[in-house]
Amino acid sequence: MGNLKNGGADAGGEASGRKVWENAAHTIENQGEGYDGWLDRHFESLREERAERCPDGEPHPADMAGLNVIELGCGTGDDTAFLAGTGCALTCCDFAKEALRRMKLRHPGVKTAEFNLLDPFPLESASADAVVAGLCLHFFDDDEMRRILPEIRRVLRGDGVLFCRLNSAKDYIPGLREEEERLLSPGIYMTPEGKKRFFDAEAVRRVFRDWDIAYMEERETVKFGKPKTAWELALRPRRFAAHIFLTGRPGAGKSTVILKTVEWLRLRGEIKIGGFKTVFGRENVPGRGAVYMLPWGADAENPPPRAEVAFRDRAEARFESKPEAFDEIGCGLLKAPGPCDLLIMDELGFMEFAAHRFQAEVLSALDGAVPVLGVIKPQDIPFLNKIRAHKNVQVFEVTPENREKVRTEVIRLTLLLTYATYSRDNKAALRPANKIGNGQDGLGR
Repeated sequence: MGNLKNGGADAGGEASGRKVWENAAHTIENQGEGYDGWLDRHFESLREERAERCPDGEPHPADMAGLNVIELGCGTGDDTAFLAGTGCALTCCDFAKEALRRMKLRHPGVKTAEFNLLDPFPLESASADAVVAGLCLHFFDDDEMRRILPEIRRVLRGDGVLFCRLNSAKDYIPGLREEEERLLSPGIYMTPEGKKRFFDAEAVRRVFRDWDIAYMEERETVKFGKPKTAWELALRPRRFAAHIFLTGRPGAGKSTVILKTVEWLRLRGEIKIGGFKTVFGRENVPGRGAVYMLPWGADAENPPPRAEVAFRDRAEARFESKPEAFDEIGCGLLKAPGPCDLLIMDELGFMEFAAHRFQAEVLSALDGAVPVLGVIKPQDIPFLNKIRAHKNVQVFEVTPENREKVRTEVIRLTLLLTYATYSRDNKAALRPANKIGNGQDGLGR
């Protein structure tokens, strides 16, 4: 059965889900008590924050003029009544045409957007100071939330905040929990409106583990003529190091982690990858093994001789670097792709010790906004130490024992980092991530 709240993955599920919520819009509006005051305290906190940021001598804003707010799952507009009254620039979003139509009758000046929360949001990146999701996110399981929350993160500005409410595990619906066939998974039941989820504190913290929880409390209210207990949350996206490097002994699986990460990223849709990889190749000179630097994704079977950046003298068992080749080839590969979503550096080590232009280009990339995923040798070398000590770098040591766990964490973080860099045009092309988080590759519950 498709997800009736927001359509599910198939067209039939989406059509049936939309019909349910189109019909529900009339019933919900007739039963509703209107706005129940839950956002008052949170927007008062926002006012106080804005007042503290005002330079001395300037008047403190009494309303929220200039604040951009997105309301998800607005329904027929109960919370919208409060939000529109604050003076903020408001965009109300819902999956149901009828709900949006009725909301517009109540609040004709409000901007609207109709879309499925499981699809990429048709909203600009970093455009919202706050996102409000009142009682709409508990219709989704963990896998679906892993698709929705990165979109919310994307549309929020750097210091933006998410206000949401979720069904509490204490919220009782007569008959629902007594019918075992309705239980889909722990805390998730099938209802006429689709999946409905009831959260305990542990489940809340697990779902929002990549967010800083500023406020979290179970509160009682009345909705649709009945008592209701809901979690009330104020959250901000947690900031991560922008760049990830893997280190470890040869054969630990560092490059495999990068390959698997790229595979997962491409399940999300089109992604532009730049950077380089270094490979051992055929001997250009008898008795001398060559090291080549190639564009990421290039064929490593037959590297061109001009891509040689170092060689290993088999007789003397030593490596000899070609700094001028590192400077020319490496700098070219780091600059060549133009705009990209991820920059790969596989790998950095001792052979670049005299390639000063290349070193500077690498460090410059670490000051940039494009996420870097790389491999770094575990050696005490000034250049490598600068990378490890960089404020925007997080280093994971990979061993045969922990590589599966590291792979899971690196994939998760890289998905978050690259999601934030997609342009709106790329976002529109993303495919639904039906395979993400299904438990088949270490990303399940």
